[in-house]
Amino acid sequence: MTLVCWAVASIVLSVLNAFGAEGIETLGARLLYWGGILGFGIVFGALFSQVLLFIRRRWGLLAARLSGPLIIGGFLVPFIYGYNALFFSYRLDMLPGPLVLFLYGGLMYAGVILVMDAACYHFTGAPFQTIVVTPDGPAVLNEPEEEAQERNAPFLRRIGLNAPEELIRLAMQDHYVEVHTDAGSELILMRLADAIAELDGIAGLRVHRSHWVAIDAVAGSRKEGGRSLLVMRDGALVPVSRSYRDSVKAAGLLG
Repeated sequence: MTLVCWAVASIVLSVLNAFGAEGIETLGARLLYWGGILGFGIVFGALFSQVLLFIRRRWGLLAARLSGPLIIGGFLVPFIYGYNALFFSYRLDMLPGPLVLFLYGGLMYAGVILVMDAACYHFTGAPFQTIVVTPDGPAVLNEPEEEAQERNAPFLRRIGLNAPEELIRLAMQDHYVEVHTDAGSELILMRLADAIAELDGIAGLRVHRSHWVAIDAVAGSRKEGGRSLLVMRDGALVPVSRSYRDSVKAAGLLG
């Protein structure tokens, strides 16, 4: 479907001589021009959305937002200017400098995202969602079902930290539960068993009488002095007690 849309759009824009593309006299040259521009846009859009998705899942929404202008300013805008220089009368040495191109593209993207974020926050209370280019065309990247379930877990509403993206682990400290997320840590007055009961939808496991871990936050495992330890993404070492060893091993968290 994407290829059909690309071909049709290229032909229509070329036949209509869209935007008065002066300097491209023949239909063949216009087909080459519009086919190249639209083709690069499709490929770049697909790669761009996947890169931002990877960055968002790995480092959070803020990192994805900051990366967008860098990618647009560093790759897309220079390509468009350079590609146009091949077909029109101006030369590459007449173009703005690399820094100006970079700033122009980055600021343009940042401005668009800020406007979209403001509108989405106003009407939905959530940031603008990433648009993913799929083989069937562009689609809004909806939050995966398991992530939506995580955000609906009652326990997460107790956390006062600033919009944590990921729950890493829980640990019992006297009468408090020590909560560790990608946004930091805090203490909540409640029993660990009650906290775990409020974690519906979050893939995790109790590994010790005093410890619970999110499965996706486990980076590995090792042994020290005969004890099994889980290595967490935040660098912490969480002990696995004998009572929970079999279930932890069944979950594939122990080597």
